[in-house]
Amino acid sequence: MSSILLLFLSSVSLIYGQQFTPVSFRLPSPPTLSGALSPNYALYNVEKLHENKIRGPTSFAFLNGNVYTVTADRKVLNIAPCIPQVVVSLALPGCSSVQQCGLLTSIRVDNTGHLLVLDAYRGVYRVNPTTKVIETLYSSTTPVGGRTPKYLNGMVQHPDGSILLSDSSDRFDAVNELYIILEGRTSGRILHLNPNTKAIIEMFKDGFAFPNGLEISPDGRSLLVAESGRARVLSISLVPETFRQVSVFADNLPGVPGNIRRSARGTYWVGLSLIRHAGMANSMDMYSANPAARQRTVYSVDLNTIKSYYPRYGMIVELDSTGKIVGSLHDPTGFTFSSVSEAAENEGLLYVGTPSNPFTGRIILPQGDGRNVTIDSVIQVLRSRCQISEENLAQAKETLTTYLNKLSAASSTTPAPTTAAATTPAPPPAASTTPTAPPAATTTVKQVP
Repeated sequence: MSSILLLFLSSVSLIYGQQFTPVSFRLPSPPTLSGALSPNYALYNVEKLHENKIRGPTSFAFLNGNVYTVTADRKVLNIAPCIPQVVVSLALPGCSSVQQCGLLTSIRVDNTGHLLVLDAYRGVYRVNPTTKVIETLYSSTTPVGGRTPKYLNGMVQHPDGSILLSDSSDRFDAVNELYIILEGRTSGRILHLNPNTKAIIEMFKDGFAFPNGLEISPDGRSLLVAESGRARVLSISLVPETFRQVSVFADNLPGVPGNIRRSARGTYWVGLSLIRHAGMANSMDMYSANPAARQRTVYSVDLNTIKSYYPRYGMIVELDSTGKIVGSLHDPTGFTFSSVSEAAENEGLLYVGTPSNPFTGRIILPQGDGRNVTIDSVIQVLRSRCQISEENLAQAKETLTTYLNKLSAASSTTPAPTTAAATTPAPPPAASTTPTAPPAATTTVKQVP
């Protein structure tokens, strides 16, 4: 019998490729879906931009009126035009696996006006969107602190030009990321890359349970880290007096946080997966203090079955400058979005992505409180819907500007009540901007064996 057990355990080691040693941890009681977290169907009813024309848009960047995204098939696309345009493809010719081909997890505009692209397996690239020249800033084959990155996940550039990266685990890669959560170890780290010298060092060599998305505060004094393994966002001081001090920015989120993106209003959008709330049981909370149960599950159940234990529910939360949840967008059905990797706001429009969807979600945000649709965002919407040709963009912008100037001149001579509504006309909705509930769906929450 003992020889059979040893044979079984050795086969598990071959399947998973890494030792699995779960630890005990505690999470606060899951939040109630009320107030700013009240369920709605905003994510279910998103505009499906370029449906079936793109594969898995994951992250977004905005530059010179264009909207760039990285996709599951390892392309950098400009999705602003009527037909998405390939800027570059970062897939290796002849590759046959995700580990070989790469997985793009984040895109940013850098301080030189180019695009920064992060590949979970291969490193950091700088892409010139005009010339399409690709420059490697860091290759993952180069160890950092004696350790080769396993899963490069989040990326952000500090105002001083340095690039900060999250390396989510010392054992499991992107394909096996659920095991990072199930294991619960704090082996994730933060790396610091100098794009000029290409020198890279450890800012933190460990201490994080699945560090994911990163963002810089508006004043550059703090780094926000989505700690997926603890359902929270941390804040790391970047000022000399308290450098590297870590505090909790937003605790007890209603799901596992992915990328974080700051809005121009100083708020933060956080995409969530593996939703957790007081109205339903979830495996992450139920077994956080029971590592033995998690180990039995990993050794006896395949990864896809483990994923089925978690309900399909899409959600995004918006945090204010103190980390308080001030709003949320939901898809309780999981039909449109079952998880969200990133939500990024640009001039009154919210772009939503996840690697499993064949479209980009887009929402025209309610106007007011600093959210304002602009002429450029109206052009952006009409252009992507094939209602303005590329050669007529300048003319369309001029026409809209003239029209608004006439409205402004007319309103200046006619007294009108004060209103918070935007002065720029909102683009027509793709279908309906009023949230519409779909037919009732039944969701069964399974428990880990």
